[in-house]
Amino acid sequence: MSDSTPWALLAKYLSGECSQDERLQVEQWLEIPENFTLFQSIEAAWRKVTPLREAERFSLEEGQNRLLAKLEESRVTHAKPNEFTLKPIYKWVMAASVSALLLVSVFWKNQSGLSVNRESYRPIQQISQAGQRKQVRLPDGSLVWLNENSSLVFPETFAVDQRTVTLTGEGFFEVVPNKKKPFIVQSAGLATRVLGTSFNVKTYADKSVATVSVATGKVEVSKAKGSSWEKIAQLIPQQRVVVNRENNQTYIDTVSLSSIAAWRMNSLNFRNSTMGNIIQTLESHYNITIELENEALKQCKIMASFEPRASLKEVLSLLSLSASFQYKIEGSLVKIYGGACQ
Repeated sequence: MSDSTPWALLAKYLSGECSQDERLQVEQWLEIPENFTLFQSIEAAWRKVTPLREAERFSLEEGQNRLLAKLEESRVTHAKPNEFTLKPIYKWVMAASVSALLLVSVFWKNQSGLSVNRESYRPIQQISQAGQRKQVRLPDGSLVWLNENSSLVFPETFAVDQRTVTLTGEGFFEVVPNKKKPFIVQSAGLATRVLGTSFNVKTYADKSVATVSVATGKVEVSKAKGSSWEKIAQLIPQQRVVVNRENNQTYIDTVSLSSIAAWRMNSLNFRNSTMGNIIQTLESHYNITIELENEALKQCKIMASFEPRASLKEVLSLLSLSASFQYKIEGSLVKIYGGACQ
């Protein structure tokens, strides 16, 4: 946590009281990956603390305790068996962060004559629960489809020079073209930048692999590296960049249009598709990972069509007849053995 952290501006930003100029200052500060990572932690904790009402008596200690309780609860939920408490330094950093933010927030709220500017930045969050898919229309008319267990945060009004949103999970974007205002999706250490196109971003927090796939137009993908962004790919239609966050490996491959939008359309129609593309579609549709013992099987071409609500087992059973393979389902992992093209 740096002494240069603009706590006053962050408090106004989170409470929706920034002017347009102040909002731009915060967004410039957020362009530095380290700042963006810190902000995500603070914002997540901030949202979990019950908002203070104007008439309520402010208690810094109570606010801080509620925040730390929420952080502890979240961390325990996702912790490994031997990780049940906040590390002292993490607790101190977050306590200092919320203390500064709550103090300056109360300062701004209590200034006489200060009212919320209707044209100021107000963050909006859309969430899709397990088993739910949601369509979201952004201020510029762009459309976003959220897959299950995903969230999208965006401003009530975009900045004058860019359109920035924050994604957790998976989303398919259809962006309204605007050469003067790039569209940027920030998600788990990746920044996807476009002018007007359609693409899919998949960055679930509990998955080690993140992907960006392009349906139309061109997309530039960058990865956080220290205090800057490193460009890792420039994609064209039917290309996908895959980033393994555990071993830091990145590669680009080819995908079918049907696989990119499969989960959004809730459709499984394969017309002379390769087994490799079918695997990509199934991984997206059922949120699973498929391991293939015989790599040559990826080149096999298959024609098949399934009902939207077909189970994974039903789909694999029919495909196994077409390509003569055996499979085993282990939770969210599917292992495919043998097989040959027919």
